[in-house]
Amino acid sequence: MKKIAILFVATLSFLGFYVSEHAVKFSLCNNTDYKCRDVYDGIERVLIFAPFFLVVAAIALLVKPKIFDIWWRFAWWGGPLTIGVIMLVNAGFHHTTGGFMNLSDMFDNDLTLLAYLFFVVGSLMQIWRGCKSK
Repeated sequence: MKKIAILFVATLSFLGFYVSEHAVKFSLCNNTDYKCRDVYDGIERVLIFAPFFLVVAAIALLVKPKIFDIWWRFAWWGGPLTIGVIMLVNAGFHHTTGGFMNLSDMFDNDLTLLAYLFFVVGSLMQIWRGCKSK
C-alpha cells in the first residue's frame, strides 16, 4: 500500500512539474504575463527533480519488502526535511536587494541541488545497507 501511495505522489509531482514547465502551452499563462510565469517557474524549481522521483518510486515497486522498509524509515524524515529546505530556499526570506553585484540569491540553485543530493545519496545508502544486511 505504501509503495502505491509513493508512486501516486511521484506521478502527481511529475504532472505538476510538466504542467508548470509548459504553462504557456497549456494556456495557463500568456506569453507576456511575467507574474503568472514567475509563479509557475517557482513551482517548476521546487519540482525540478520530480521525473527522477518518479523513476525512484517505480524502482521501489520492484525491491524486496525488507529493503523498502529500510529505505522508508529514512524517507519518512528525509523527504519532509528536503521539501522544507527547498521551500525555505525558494521563499526568498534570506534575500536582500542590492549588495555586491546583487549576488544575494546566487546560491539558491546550489542549495536546492544540495538538498536533493542529500536525499538521493541518503536513499542510495539505505538501499545499499538493506542489500548488504541479507
